Amino acid sequence: MEKNLFWAYNYEHLNFIKVFVSVKLRERNIENMSNKSLGSRLPKWITSHKNRDLILKAIEKT
Repeated sequence: MEKNLFWAYNYEHLNFIKVFVSVKLRERNIENMSNKSLGSRLPKWITSHKNRDLILKAIEKT
């Protein structure tokens, strides 16, 4: 995470990221793959399973 900037607009946005990253299984609608949800617009390094613990630790520091 050293090259990536982690930020949120406000506490609601931060909580959304926390919940989104914490979920073990994210279901997708394959038939309607569009970029309309907030979760689909998060950077891949945030949604990557390998960075889950780092993201959650960064959120807990706030």
